[in-house]
Order: sequence, then structure tokens, then C-alpha cells
Amino acid sequence: MNILILLLLVLVFAVVIILVFRSFRTSVRYSIPKGTQIYGDLISEGRVLRSNRFALTGKPDKVVMSGKQIIPYEYKTTN
Repeated sequence: MNILILLLLVLVFAVVIILVFRSFRTSVRYSIPKGTQIYGDLISEGRVLRSNRFALTGKPDKVVMSGKQIIPYEYKTTN
């Protein structure tokens, strides 16, 4: 019985390691900025952001704060 529990714990640990590694690989592959996520479509309803300086309007998929810098991020998919 103890062997079964040990094997189950090893399996769960291996799955967690694999998921963390895949998450890291995905963020590197898609150049997702590192930092604290302060906005995201999945977190909140979403607001339209505007820049009068650059005459831009849009709803980014994610906004990340890295240090004092705020970085909007838009996910793009290909068909």
C-alpha cells in the first residue's frame, strides 16, 4: 500500500513538472512579457484603452506591469 501511495505522489510530481515546463516553453515561444498581470480578458470584462498621443484605441488580451513599465499584449493566432 505504501508503494502505491509513493508511486502516485511521484506521478503527480512528474505531471506538475511537465505542466510548469510546458507553460514556460509557451511563454518563451510566444514572447509573452514577464511581470505582474494587471489586466486580462479572462480576469475581467475588459475596457477599451486609448492613447491620444498615438491615436490608438483597443482592448488588449493582457496588460503586464514589468517594473514601472506597462506592456499591453495581444495574442495572435494563425489559421
